[in-house]
Amino acid sequence: MTSITLKIPDRYSEILNDADDSLYLEALNFVTQKKLSLKMKEKRKVEKRIKQYEKKYNCSYKEFQKTMGDSQAVHDDWIEWTYLDESDKEISKFIERFQQLLTE
Repeated sequence: MTSITLKIPDRYSEILNDADDSLYLEALNFVTQKKLSLKMKEKRKVEKRIKQYEKKYNCSYKEFQKTMGDSQAVHDDWIEWTYLDESDKEISKFIERFQQLLTE
């Protein structure tokens, strides 16, 4: 276990003085679930944008990288699609870690 020190407004001190560890763990689980929910929503938005590029170019990101043209518009799409691809991977890792926390 890890110990933490938390500064809170004075008005909460009376409530928390009587709390036991299970209350704090329950609060951390709630925060974890909320954060996980927000990341899943973010992932859906990223996936939607990725699908728009897949539809526009009729291929996956990897295929697009191999066959992309040389125009400014295509290059701009490549930059954004690259960002979206990397974001999707990072968000997926985050979701996996937080789902593991909730199942331990």
